[in-house]
Amino acid sequence: MRFSGRVQNVGFRLELATLAKRLPLTGTVYNLENGDVEAILQGPSTAIHYVIAHMHQLKRAKVKKITSYELSPIAATKFDITPS
Repeated sequence: MRFSGRVQNVGFRLELATLAKRLPLTGTVYNLENGDVEAILQGPSTAIHYVIAHMHQLKRAKVKKITSYELSPIAATKFDITPS
């Protein structure tokens, strides 16, 4: 999924990764050059929906738009932050 708005330089990726690691989610999160943040989340849909709701409510970030799309599963055994 892609998060648009004020989502870079506010700890967004770290917050998302910390939450994903607490839940049974695998995948990755990374910054895009246009200022958006993209995350690949794998796991139970309830956990994914919880992450989306939580990230939308962050005070230090301003999520204006979330674009979600289906991907084929990736070979991931943990959740990582891809360096910018």
